[in-house]
Amino acid sequence: MPKWDAPFIISDDSIALRIDIDSIAAQVATSLQVENPLGVSANSAKAATVNFSPGFKENFPSQIQQIRDCLKQILESALKDSTSIEQFVGNLVTDRTSRIYC
Repeated sequence: MPKWDAPFIISDDSIALRIDIDSIAAQVATSLQVENPLGVSANSAKAATVNFSPGFKENFPSQIQQIRDCLKQILESALKDSTSIEQFVGNLVTDRTSRIYC
């Protein structure tokens, strides 16, 4: 896969992670050369069915794995070796019982 723009932004205090889903979706679509299944009528369609191309069942799992691996590398790079993904995500999660709600 080609180099992606940074879809992950970690706050300076490392307590928040912003994920640019639109950027990820656009980059996946262009990187994997996904064609619009509706073709030229995409803007005027009110309903549609999608027929998957031959080989879809065989190729789809490996494409998902490629996307996962690429996003994992990007997030690891954003963390700058300060912590593992598991530790970082663990620090983002808070225990609901320890929060004070007003």
